[in-house]
Amino acid sequence: MLPRLDIVIVNWNAGPLLTDCLSSLPMVQQGAVTIDRVVLVDNASVDGSAEQAAAAIEGRLPLDVLHNGTNRGFAAACN
Repeated sequence: MLPRLDIVIVNWNAGPLLTDCLSSLPMVQQGAVTIDRVVLVDNASVDGSAEQAAAAIEGRLPLDVLHNGTNRGFAAACN
């Protein structure tokens, strides 16, 4: 039985780095782990990075995107 993961990623205007991060996750599933859920918490980004990244990996990961109205910081976004 493979280990199962839930992943939380906090974003604030990360641009293409966020897309690269999310795009790398399906490769991890190839025999190593099972990804049950990816939660992307966007801390009031203005660069469209959360939307672009979600569109780039649509259907390849179990992704939930949460949008904070303000940048609450890393710890608050994780909780």
